[in-house]
This record gives sequence, structure tokens and C-alpha cells, in this order.
Amino acid sequence: MTRLAPFRRQLVLAILLIGLATPTFGNDRPASTPSLTIGSAAPALDIEHWVQNGNGAFEPVTTFADDHVYVVEFWATWCGPCVASMPHLAALQQEYADKQVQIISITAEDLKTVEAFLDRNVRGEDEKTYRELTAAYCLTSDPDRSCDADYMKAAQQRGIPTAFIVGKDGHIEWIGHPMSMDEPLASVVNSTWDRERFAAEFEQMKRVRQAYTEGMTGDAVAAIERLEELAATTELESVKNSVTQAVNQIQKKLTISSLKSSEPNLAEFEQQLAEADTRELFWIVGQVGQLLTKEREAVAKYDEVVSTMLDSLEKRFDGEGNDQMITQIYANAARMAKSPEQAAARIESFLETYDGPASQMLKHVADNFRKSAATDEDKAETKAP
Repeated sequence: MTRLAPFRRQLVLAILLIGLATPTFGNDRPASTPSLTIGSAAPALDIEHWVQNGNGAFEPVTTFADDHVYVVEFWATWCGPCVASMPHLAALQQEYADKQVQIISITAEDLKTVEAFLDRNVRGEDEKTYRELTAAYCLTSDPDRSCDADYMKAAQQRGIPTAFIVGKDGHIEWIGHPMSMDEPLASVVNSTWDRERFAAEFEQMKRVRQAYTEGMTGDAVAAIERLEELAATTELESVKNSVTQAVNQIQKKLTISSLKSSEPNLAEFEQQLAEADTRELFWIVGQVGQLLTKEREAVAKYDEVVSTMLDSLEKRFDGEGNDQMITQIYANAARMAKSPEQAAARIESFLETYDGPASQMLKHVADNFRKSAATDEDKAETKAP
């Protein structure tokens, strides 16, 4: 099978993946120090229901056998990223079928819920069920949450999917998103894994995540200072790269927040839009939309902010297939105009110079704005005395 990416790149991306993972039910705020981390002895498993067993290849596990490698992964039927990871887990189990590797997925949901999910068709594959997809590895249900307490809460992991690699001596070798564990798993199986090095990296990555969260929800300036201090003291390139990503994201948040000032930094805002990839554009436009909706009266140069955003997005149309995706972002931005009529006029003006693959979509969006404007006008006339 094809590897996802070099290990260092996976570690850089892991911070984002873990941060964006679906929150688990009922997790308490974590204590300052985890009781389970890299190098800890893996807790015994006390799982109530073993639903899948690798087509009979595996027995239920309580304690971990020497010279075997285990992946203990936490998931839920309602968690999109968990379900999306299932084909990868099945492929990994098949790849390591003869190398004493056992993948064990655990949900805290009840057996009835799991059984009903497994009978559903795999998304995009009408002839295969999730029961067939997951048959290659061990899929389980543990409603009393004992495993969740021993692993997720003990390690202060607050999102799923999360995987723990248990090494040949029964200790935790790696913690992270299952889509990022190819290289670590291969190294553990081949006995080339540097546990101590990853432990240091793991702890520093956790500090990056904590500072990033603070920067996005609290004191951004203090968070950036903490991140820059970490970057100056670490010797790990992956941590430095993650710090750069985190600082850039916090800076975007600061720039967006500054748009409500009397002198917004529109040049920096425009530069961020120009440098953003499509996913980042969705995020930026969404953040600006929240700002303009919640604090409309506080945005001193409202029209200039919207115009700058639309100017930048119009430059992203290049006559290629990507125009379809940009259209969706552009429509969301146009919706921030002070009236549907203004939004329609702006799009129609752009269509005078653009004749690419998204022309019909843009015309449809403009027509919808026109209809909305007409409806608003009718309502105003009805209310008039």
C-alpha cells in the first residue's frame, strides 16, 4: 500500500488533525499532568463486546503479549473522521496480518447502536456494508467506558479518532490520529522506533496545541510569544514547522479581529486571502462572516472590508475547474454585502469580464440575490401604511 507521507510531515499535520478531531462525550477538563503518555505501561483492556475479530484471526485481548504490537483506537458511529479512517485501518491490518499486529477499535456506544451502523452501506459503495469493511480488524463496543477512562482520559486526549500504538514490551509508543500512524507503526514493528525522541516531540507538540488554542480563543499576543519562545528553544524541525503554522493561523485571527477598527489593515487582509489555499479561504471568509454578522455596527469600514474580500476572490478565478469551488466561497462573501441587491450587482459586474466554467453558477447566485431583494422590497411595501 502507498504510504501517506514522510514521518516528519505527518507529525506537523498531526497537530491539526488531533485539534480538529470530533470531541468525545463527557470528557472532563484534563488535569495538568496526564497519567498515561509515551513510555507508559499500556493499561489492560476490559472490553464488553467484541463485534469483529478479523474474520476469526484474533482472540479478545485483556493484557498485551510480548513481541506483539497492538493499535488501540477510539471511534464512534457518529464521528465522520472515525468512519473515514476505517478503510485505512482495514488496509493496515491486512498489511501486517503476518507480523503479529492486532488493531482494536473501541467505541463507548452500546452494542445495538454499533450493530445497526455496521449494517449500513459504506458511503459511495452501495454493494459493501461497514460490517464487511471492518471485518479485517477487531471492532468492539465498551459502553461502561472503562477503556475510555484508562486511555483517552488518562492521556488527556479529548477528540476522536485517536490511536495508541502499544509496542512489543507492552508500553505506549505513539499517540495520534490513525491516518497519521503508518510510519510510526512500521518503525515499531521493525524495532527501529525511537520512543524517547518521539516522547520529547509529543510533549512539545502538546505545548504547541495548548498555545494555539489560547491564541484562537484568548490572549493571542501572549500565545504567539509562547510559541516563538518554544521555536527558539527546540531542536526539532517538526515542532518549529508546527509553531510556524500555529502562529500564522493566530495572526490571521488577529487580522480579522482588527477589521472592525477605524483603520483596518486591509493590505494585510488582502495578502492573507491571496496566500490562502482553498480550505483556508473557507475558514477566513467564515470568520469574517461571523465578525460582520455579530459586530456589524462596530465595523467602521464595512463596505471596504467586503469589497477587499470580493476583489481578492475575483482574482482567484482562473478559468479552470477550481473556479467551481471558488464560486461557493465567493457567494458566501457576496452575502455579506449590506443588501441582496448590492450582492447581485457585484456578481453581475464581475460576469461582464469573466466567462469561465463557473459563469452559469455565478449567474444563478446573482439571480437568487435579485429574487431575495425583490422579496424584501415586497415585504417593505406590505408593511408601509
